[in-house]
Amino acid sequence: MFDDSAEGELAWQIFGGTLQYAAGLIPEIADDVINIDNAIRWGFNWVKGPFEMIDHLDSRRVIDRILGEGKELPAMLEVLQNSGFESFYRNDGSEYLGVDGQYHSVK
Repeated sequence: MFDDSAEGELAWQIFGGTLQYAAGLIPEIADDVINIDNAIRWGFNWVKGPFEMIDHLDSRRVIDRILGEGKELPAMLEVLQNSGFESFYRNDGSEYLGVDGQYHSVK
């Protein structure tokens, strides 16, 4: 996805667009990353939700790629960038980053 090859570009165009779309759904469609991740995992049988994938891929690389293309960051990626944190989840998934830029306990 971050490779300069044709395959990497294709992967970014398909999967990167999906990640950007999901990151723009909060707070319009859901109140937090947990609900988006659960909906995608349960509804589409993904192993990881989009925010879990962004963490797995390295959020900084995802953000840099979007900004490098001259695009505006989706809402939750902007929250992550402005928070100074590096991931949507921490402490083995027991906390998630909220729209307020602070971590909250997963209940």
